Amino acid sequence: MLLVDIDQIQRDLSSYGWIKQVRVSRQLPDKLFIEIGERKPVAVWQHDGNYKLLDDQGKVLESISEGEIGNLPVVNGPNANKQLVSLGELLDKAQSLKSQIAGATWVGNRRWNLRFKSGETLALPEGEELAAQALVNFTRMDGIHRLLERNIIHFDLRDPDRMYMREAPADAKPLSESW
Repeated sequence: MLLVDIDQIQRDLSSYGWIKQVRVSRQLPDKLFIEIGERKPVAVWQHDGNYKLLDDQGKVLESISEGEIGNLPVVNGPNANKQLVSLGELLDKAQSLKSQIAGATWVGNRRWNLRFKSGETLALPEGEELAAQALVNFTRMDGIHRLLERNIIHFDLRDPDRMYMREAPADAKPLSESW
């Protein structure tokens, strides 16, 4: 038992993506204790045609197939995984819409486009404060005017003074049927 390299075991176990924290200890004469804390997947990062599970800090856990995504939101765009914490903080400001988010795209390494489960896209301005303010305003407007699940496919809030909306083409199926 004295020859067991506890530090090496801890380093080896820490190298696995799913392991968040590990503690290794020994109890002489013959016991080795290993405590492991797992990371939990909260999103899927779609990048370069691959899908990777992410934890709440944006750490890649493992690659998965498209069929394994399930109900997890999908983020895409270069470095979208590194922005997952800020996306979570942004969505926390709009609790009533948070459960309706299907995914998000990190655009130009500076701002988010949100995709709703009902099919609409919401373009947010760059900057954490402006994006949060725009999302809170959109949440309030949706609460009053029921903007989602109508005949609008795109909301653009990048201009702080206006909201631009794009309607679905007249011959298109309703958004709720196309998803």
